[in-house]
Amino acid sequence: MALPPRAHRLPAHPAPARRARRLIGTLAGLSLASLATATTLTEGSGSSPAPRAERLAALLAPAALPGGCVARTQGAAVALQQAFGHADVAQRRPYTVDTWQPVGSVSKTIIGLTLAQLAERGVVDLDAPIDRHLRTPLRHPGHPGVPITLRQLATHTSGITDSEAGYQQVAYERDRGDPRRPRQALPDYLDAYLRPGGRLYQRSHFAPAAPGARFQYSNVGSALAAQVLANAAGQPFDVLSTKQVLQPLGLQHTGWFMPAHRAAERATLYSGERQALAPFLLVTYPDGGLRSTCADLTRLLQAWAGALDGQAPAPLTATALRAALAPQFAPGRTPPGLNAREPNQGLFFALRKDGSVGHTGSDDGVTVFLFLDPATRVGRLFMTNIDISTDPALPPLAAALWQALGD
Repeated sequence: MALPPRAHRLPAHPAPARRARRLIGTLAGLSLASLATATTLTEGSGSSPAPRAERLAALLAPAALPGGCVARTQGAAVALQQAFGHADVAQRRPYTVDTWQPVGSVSKTIIGLTLAQLAERGVVDLDAPIDRHLRTPLRHPGHPGVPITLRQLATHTSGITDSEAGYQQVAYERDRGDPRRPRQALPDYLDAYLRPGGRLYQRSHFAPAAPGARFQYSNVGSALAAQVLANAAGQPFDVLSTKQVLQPLGLQHTGWFMPAHRAAERATLYSGERQALAPFLLVTYPDGGLRSTCADLTRLLQAWAGALDGQAPAPLTATALRAALAPQFAPGRTPPGLNAREPNQGLFFALRKDGSVGHTGSDDGVTVFLFLDPATRVGRLFMTNIDISTDPALPPLAAALWQALGD
């Protein structure tokens, strides 16, 4: 995405590939509240919180975004947390720090944290074939002698790809009103997509390169990793990850499938044309189906920083959390295909060139950036209920907000 001269660079944030066309729109006739409706919290001794809040207020005053939230953490302290705009424009319902929405691929960090814990306990082996946790072996059809491992899945080097017909048009369920759980079961979907004879199977679901040889981002591969963990632990992944990660970290308003009584707290998602989008659910929910709030994602940043300082709530351990954040590719041994702005990978964490670690989330009506700088322990969060790639005016605004959070 093009940014204005000298603009602060955003985390790598590709538009969702499943979109058949880019929804290009302008802000037409929406009278969104500015920071008069925002919720602001400042704590601790973060650098210049008042000037930073003023800069954010100036950037958000035109109300180009429907709604959202920004936050900055410094170690265990919340330096700034500010919601803005509307969760629902037509109802004029404010977006608050407790409004929940999908967070896209930020969901994958929960796979990574769960994986790191099970690996530390010896439940799974990062470098062993995943076959030991599957009903029948699963191999790359072009390289059947090279097993697929959890480390490859966690670093997007397994060779599994996402297809338009098999993933982007099938994994999303959009016709169910207010969704609770996907119609399809994840194990059944994975079998149909990855196994010869499956109703969705195509040989092209595997890249030409052998497992471990090349980086190619894969949502289906991420969902497969979650299912392998579920099989190894004997629990569905939503239950497993809730017990192992979400509950210990106190993420009480975060989950894969939100209950009906919380529907009123949900953010409406918007297209680039500012049209409300129907709620959707992912069959491959671990790769991008997490629902969360600004308050909970801020707590997640604090947990990442705490792990670097040797702190973690049981049953989590600081060593497991640090392992998830650690670079997986040794210097000089990075695979081809990596984004130059994210030259290494953790366990489902992106390691950026500037030293920060975290993930972006992008989906229809969703943009989330969540990153921590391990050196300074400064964490940043930007989330909004619109995909910023659908409106050319929004990436420069997001870049300016991101810079204001980091300065």
